[in-house]
Amino acid sequence: MEEQFRPRSQRETVDKIEVSLRTIAQNTVVVVFGLLPVFFIPVFFAPFGYTKTLLVIIGVFVSCIFYSLSVLRSGSVKISSPWALGAFWGVALVTVVSSLLSGDMVDAFVGDSIGVQTGLFMLLMAVTMSLSSVFGQTKTAVMRLYLLLTVSAVALGLFHLLRIIFGVDFLSLGVFNTLTSSPLGGWNDLGLYFGLTILLSLVALEQLKLTKSGKILFSVVVGLSLLMLAVVNFFAIWIVLALVGLVQLMYSLTKERFVEKTLPLEGTADRTSILSVALSALVFVTSLIFIIGGSAIGGLVSDVTNVSYVEVRPSLEATVDIGRQVYKENAFVGIGPNKFIDAWRLYKDVSINQTVFWSTDFVSGNGFITTQFVTGGIFTVIAWVVFFGLFFVAGFRMLFKTVRTEPFWYFIGTSSFVAAVYLWSMSIVYSPGPVILLLTAIFSGLMFVAYGPLMGTQGKSFSIAANRKAGFILVGVVMVVIVASASSLYYAGRHYASVYTFNGVVKGLNSSQTLEDVEQTIASVYAVSNNDAYARQLAGYQLAKMNALLNLQEPTSEQQQAFQTAAANGVNSAQLAVSTDPTDSQNWATLGSIYSILASAGVEGAQQRATEAFVSARSFDPTNPSYALFEAQLSSRTGDVETARALAIDAVQLKQNYTDALFFLTQLDIAAGRVEDAISTTQAIISLEPNNPARYYQLGVLESSAGNIENAILAFTRAVSLDKDYANARYFLALAYIQQGDTVAALEQLEEVKELNPENTDVADLVEQVKSGKTLEIVPEIFSSQISEPKAVSEEGGDITASESPDTPLVTSVNGETNTEELTDPIESPEEVN
Repeated sequence: MEEQFRPRSQRETVDKIEVSLRTIAQNTVVVVFGLLPVFFIPVFFAPFGYTKTLLVIIGVFVSCIFYSLSVLRSGSVKISSPWALGAFWGVALVTVVSSLLSGDMVDAFVGDSIGVQTGLFMLLMAVTMSLSSVFGQTKTAVMRLYLLLTVSAVALGLFHLLRIIFGVDFLSLGVFNTLTSSPLGGWNDLGLYFGLTILLSLVALEQLKLTKSGKILFSVVVGLSLLMLAVVNFFAIWIVLALVGLVQLMYSLTKERFVEKTLPLEGTADRTSILSVALSALVFVTSLIFIIGGSAIGGLVSDVTNVSYVEVRPSLEATVDIGRQVYKENAFVGIGPNKFIDAWRLYKDVSINQTVFWSTDFVSGNGFITTQFVTGGIFTVIAWVVFFGLFFVAGFRMLFKTVRTEPFWYFIGTSSFVAAVYLWSMSIVYSPGPVILLLTAIFSGLMFVAYGPLMGTQGKSFSIAANRKAGFILVGVVMVVIVASASSLYYAGRHYASVYTFNGVVKGLNSSQTLEDVEQTIASVYAVSNNDAYARQLAGYQLAKMNALLNLQEPTSEQQQAFQTAAANGVNSAQLAVSTDPTDSQNWATLGSIYSILASAGVEGAQQRATEAFVSARSFDPTNPSYALFEAQLSSRTGDVETARALAIDAVQLKQNYTDALFFLTQLDIAAGRVEDAISTTQAIISLEPNNPARYYQLGVLESSAGNIENAILAFTRAVSLDKDYANARYFLALAYIQQGDTVAALEQLEEVKELNPENTDVADLVEQVKSGKTLEIVPEIFSSQISEPKAVSEEGGDITASESPDTPLVTSVNGETNTEELTDPIESPEEVN
């Protein structure tokens, strides 16, 4: 939307107050969006993406306030609103309506931290797109924004190249713990940003009359960006850059033949720029090399830089399948914005349970737009199609049917349209973070700004002096905007403070704060923002207390009272989480776990309530085998062994290599004295599943409990050969070697286990004992406990990464296949809202 103040007559003097207010509004937008890629808070527990979103919220609404005040001061405003902008507001409003009808309005509209799929974020994009109008026809403000974005690109490029050269500890600033950590946000978002800077640089070199220093600056930007893109290796970006580089090269070589007849570029470049041709050729050739070289080139770069990164998303096939199931339930408004995770749990294909992604909760599909299609229903699809249709029509009209010769605005129109098309296209095949999407909105808005002077459109003017009724309406609208902006700033600041405090107190558990202080702080945070994650975290603490107290042999009266208090608080917190979000299976599972402990303590009615909670959890995540195992453990604790066995078998049927369920079944067989029968049964199953390492692990545990150490070693060895990162199989293999007296072989396995479980002090202690040469006595009971398996899938800030490329068509890697042996998993917290 282009808004311009009504021109004053030549006899009127310039109102310095009005100009100052408008300048503040412009500069606020310039600084916020220009520095957005590099802005961050150097605190480990600060919610990274939310921090960026909050900065834009502050900048946008502060700018709204000052711009509104300038309108009040001038008493007039001219509004020119392209149809495409109105269409995007239609997208945002349809998303909001879908949020209201989703049945879980808080998650759909706000989410944990105003995620990119929420209704509120879509409104923020619409406001951002509209607020580009504060630039009016002020060329200086627009160029300052472009310059700041260029400087940010240089700063980001140098920052990452220096860290690659000098190591992960260089410039870590306490928050960047891996080479793929970035001030911009996600690693692939960084690639998208460098692709954007290359496109803007090529357009600038072709259309602007640049000084020598300007040419050097854009050449450096292109060079740095290509280097960083080689490290990121986002295949889709190479495709786009190859096409753009080729088109730019062809255009640069042939433009003298037709430019004066077709495009308003008079006065820009008198002859073909050799630099423009050279850089276009460089971009094209480099992109072509990475397209053709594929994983081979990517692997070489990964080895040289020691940077490996495999981000995974549901494939297009899986996303479409989830959407098909959602549309069967509610085709018009879908399941609700920001609720793809709920749809994934409900409708994911059960075959994914045989992969490392069986417990991964994806918050989006293969792309931002396709996720919107899945969660928003038919109305959302129609709204997006209308917007894109009007957007492309406006863009092509602006480029090829310009009615005014304005070289500067033609550059702004061309560059912003190219940038917006590039970013919107990437949002179809990928789900970017908040920085990229908000830049998409600002560039779309800038295209609408350039559309006015290039197409000579006349807007609608409102003046207090000319029309008293229109003026009254104008004053009312301005006051509403100011009040709404101030209210939005207050709400956003309050909500952000709650997330910041929660993350800080959870990650500060090892500090001087007591657990009681932590619980009190989380309770106060929940009072500010009713987030089910806060209540679930409180319930988790009470659950840990109850488990510890229940295992005491002879508890004192004080300890018994502490158990009762923890039980009451745990039930209350878990029920609060369920009431806040009754569609989250984790909330029901937490409630069921608390009732399960109470059932073990003999509390009447607890078993039935635990079962009901686990059944509810399974209803919202029907293919997850964990809940069947939880029910099995509940039945076992209360003495119903047959039901426990049946439920554990159900869990194994959902996931054939489910180690926890298979281990539980072995414990039932050992307790019942059915070891030999169980061995025979497991061997028969192995003949049907010869490549299932979990079955060999199960056989090894059974053989160990029966004293058949040689057979156990063979079984565990086979499990390890099938899965080299199978920590439990290596651990029990080491124990078997110790029983056999082969401490050298045992130590070799334990060292591997220690590397896979660096925080497990029991494993570290056992390693030291073996190294000291002490004689260890391993009894069959030692095989009754497991250790944690290393996570092959990690989540940080909404980006899900894997230690290897997916081996299922349901999940696809965003980056090409690379060497992932050196992949460093991000540090995780018990429960973090990002």
